[in-house]
Formats: sequence, C-alpha cells, structure tokens
Amino acid sequence: MKPSHFVHVAPSEARPNSNTSQICTKDESGPRTRFTQVRETARRIFLFGAVAFAGLGVQLATLGLLHRLFSLQYTIALGLSVLAAMTFNFLVHNVLTFGDRRLRGLTQFKGWLSFCLASGLGGVLNMSVATGFFVSGWHWAVSGLLGAAAGGLVNYALASRYTWKPGEH
Repeated sequence: MKPSHFVHVAPSEARPNSNTSQICTKDESGPRTRFTQVRETARRIFLFGAVAFAGLGVQLATLGLLHRLFSLQYTIALGLSVLAAMTFNFLVHNVLTFGDRRLRGLTQFKGWLSFCLASGLGGVLNMSVATGFFVSGWHWAVSGLLGAAAGGLVNYALASRYTWKPGEH
C-alpha cells in the first residue's frame, strides 16, 4: 500500500512513549510508521506464542489433575484440559496480547467462542501439516514443530482478524 501523503508529527501530538518528532504515513488509525506497524505485529505474535506455551502448561496440569488425581477417563480429562487451556489463553490474550482491543461483557463471551473456533481450526491445520511432513519421512519432532508453527500462525491470524477485530473497541 503506497501512502498518499506524509505528515509531520510534533512531539506534543505524538503517541505516548514517542520521544521525538517523526515523519510518518497516515492511515485511518492516525499517524504511524511502517516500522511501528511491523514492530506491533511482531510483538503480538511473540506474546501470542508465549501465552500459547503457558497454555500448554495449563493443559498438562489440568490433564494430570483430572486424570491422575480424580481418575477421570483420559479422553474426557483431555477434552476438559484443552478447553481449560483455550480459556486461559483467551483470557490472557484479552488483557496482554490484545489489551488495546479488550473484549468485555457479552462481547467477551462471543469472543471466547470465536477464539475456541479459531483454535480448533488451527489445531486441525497443525495436525494436517505435521502428519504430512511425518509421512513424507521428516523427523517426528521437526514435523510436530512445523505443524505447531503453521497452526499457531493461523490461530494468530484468525484471532487478530475475527476475535479481536481492529478498530471495533
């Protein structure tokens, strides 16, 4: 996208944490540089991955608690632990990763449903990609990592586009 014009932003008009005046492109959300957009996307993707990693801990802890301690059948315990991890991830993303687009009230519940659907689609892609690489002779761990990366990027793309929609908060 080619900018139509450039604007000069004085220090008094700059966003918080902006310490100098700058020349930047103007879009519908106000003055922003391309670098700022890339940096913000990279920050969100990093946080998205970090929260997903923490969610793995929630899933495993919940699975162990339900299956080992409460003797729940494995598949039931697994399903509940996946739901617990998705809920944990959604709540943390709502505050940390997408705090500027935070969902509240009924919108938060709808967002949780949207996030669970996106996570399910990302999970299917994860398994498909990993299986495809594995049956093609790739090492199981590399296959799993490639599947997780593909699924994670799709989860991020869907969540940032449909769950935490830009400009609606």
